[in-house]
Amino acid sequence: DKLLKPDDITVSNVKGLGILEPFGEGNEKPLFALRHVTIVSGCRIGKNRNVGKYKVRNDYGRVYEMIYFGDLDNFEDFVAGIYDENTAKRLHDNEPVEVVLDICYQLEINSFRGTDSVQIQMKHYR
Repeated sequence: DKLLKPDDITVSNVKGLGILEPFGEGNEKPLFALRHVTIVSGCRIGKNRNVGKYKVRNDYGRVYEMIYFGDLDNFEDFVAGIYDENTAKRLHDNEPVEVVLDICYQLEINSFRGTDSVQIQMKHYR
C-alpha cells in the first residue's frame, strides 16, 4: 500500500500492475492513498442507482473519474456531518460541489469507445 504522486497515476502504470496478478486471497489488489482529493461533481448510476460516479481533482489540479460501490447513504451522511445536508444532497445530483476527503483506493483502467483512462475505485474515506 502506498501514497502515489500524481505523475504515477497513468494508464501505463496501472496496466503495469498486471504483473502482480492474479489477485485474490493472499495476494490482494494494491491499495493506494490520496490526501485532500476534491469531489467536484457526482451522480448515482446503475440499475438500482446504488453506485456513485464522481469527478475528482487532486491538489495538483489533475481530474480523474472515481467510482464507489459502497453504501451511498452512509457516504452522504458522512459528508453532511462534515459540511451540511445541502452539500450532501448535491453530491449525487451532478451539481458542482467542493467536498475534500482523504481516500484509499484501487486503480483501474476504464475503456470506453476505444479510449483507455485511469479510474479510481474508492474503498475507504475520511
